[in-house]
Amino acid sequence: MPVVVPAQYVATIKRAANGVGLPYQICAAQAYVESGFNPKAVSPTGAQGFWQFEPGTFKSYGKGSPFNVSDETGAYINFMNFLLRDTGKNVRNALAAYNAGPGNIPAGLGYADDILNLAGSPQAIIASGNTTSVAIPSGPAPSPTDDDASWWIKESGQHFKDLAGTCNRYALANGRL
Repeated sequence: MPVVVPAQYVATIKRAANGVGLPYQICAAQAYVESGFNPKAVSPTGAQGFWQFEPGTFKSYGKGSPFNVSDETGAYINFMNFLLRDTGKNVRNALAAYNAGPGNIPAGLGYADDILNLAGSPQAIIASGNTTSVAIPSGPAPSPTDDDASWWIKESGQHFKDLAGTCNRYALANGRL
């Protein structure tokens, strides 16, 4: 089942991905798993908003309101950058720490694997509305022991070229180039 990124959140996911240096697909899969793209979501444990921050964690890494997508995306970028530094840029462990806490990575590995598997599934992430579908790598998913984004970078190269070509054709068609 594909994850459909609502058109109003495509730029938010791109901002998050650029801010932490992760592929768009990982951030989209994470937002989907966390809240289903619902900025008003509240979990049974009290996590709030689009990126599902516990109130104390949001206070430490963000400002404003956890129910404001822009404010919470800033907190997400700060927190994920901290987790990536803390785990030596191990994406799987950073995702696990996001879910279970930096001191409890083993408890969050299932969550991390779910996100990585969803992000690595062909046609798993689709931008909706008047936007171009975002293709994702179609090669085999990374091993759960992969410790960096090298697989994503290697597999995404052709897709970025395809996306650049699509953007160029769109700009030409609309007289913007």
